[in-house]
Amino acid sequence: PFGFDDLMLQMLQDGQVVHVYKHEGLWLDIGRVEDFQKAQTISWEEQSASIEVAAAAA
Repeated sequence: PFGFDDLMLQMLQDGQVVHVYKHEGLWLDIGRVEDFQKAQTISWEEQSASIEVAAAAA
């Protein structure tokens, strides 16, 4: 497979300019089905927790 890291290395080898952004939050690579499913599970758990907090505050 050709990953994002491979893309960056190829661009550098080709002499292209590569910029970076320091991300402080959670990063999930969803390029594979199992990774996408994991991201969905995490998202659902976070949404469920937010809904419970909002319901308790009402």
